[in-house]
Amino acid sequence: MIKLIAMDLDGTLFDSDHKTISERNIKAIKTASSKGIKIAICSGRTCCHIKNVLEQLKVVDYILASNGALAMDITGNVIATDCMDYDTWKFVYEFLEQFGIVTEIYCNGNSYMKKSSSDLYKSDYLNDEFLKELKSEITFCDNPTETLNNKLAEKVTSIYVPKDKYDRIKTTFIEKNLTVTSSIPFNMEINKVGVNKGKGLSSLCNILGINASEVMAFGDGDNDIQMLQWAGQSYAMKNAQDAVKKAAKWIADYNYKDGIAKAIEEVLI
Repeated sequence: MIKLIAMDLDGTLFDSDHKTISERNIKAIKTASSKGIKIAICSGRTCCHIKNVLEQLKVVDYILASNGALAMDITGNVIATDCMDYDTWKFVYEFLEQFGIVTEIYCNGNSYMKKSSSDLYKSDYLNDEFLKELKSEITFCDNPTETLNNKLAEKVTSIYVPKDKYDRIKTTFIEKNLTVTSSIPFNMEINKVGVNKGKGLSSLCNILGINASEVMAFGDGDNDIQMLQWAGQSYAMKNAQDAVKKAAKWIADYNYKDGIAKAIEEVLI
């Protein structure tokens, strides 16, 4: 019996525009919710970047943000955190700064960025309208390390790391015992060692008294792998990377073809 449905956003729940949830997906998820099944958003984004999800899908019970570093209920009550200490994320931030890479710091559900980087916030893999929406949710400051002095950070992330620098930077962070993943091509997401969606979802479900066998999970990116390995009924989207498909028990249809809805309809409706 399924008691909780966990869903990634980009490439999974959202259509190709990274912000729209199809009517069929909404209907299927609402039907599942009406049967008493809990709905959880499990994203690499932090809370300020998922407001449009909550506006479209009004039955979300839990948010697992920043790849599992922050778990909270829909009222804003923090259930669990697994964040980087100040010295660790400051090192990551300053290392990326050396390469001129635009960097966000996720802290307490918000995103912070150096003001002078605003005009450089771009990606070859995201459309301008979506980037504009993301940018509007960022808190800009002169120096994030001063603004967030001695605070814990959920995640450090860059929307785009140049291809010729990507492997070198990733290797450096892995050697420093950090978790490095991505959700779209050439973005980079750095978390505390051991932090991932699988661990975060497991911790949340343990608090709720829900077993892995009672969880249905959907994802498409490499930051979804541990979540799909852990959940008893896991689906990689047809548009997912090969490694993600190998981690899942089943394959759902493409994100832009109502893959989540079709799986829910088949299993639960």
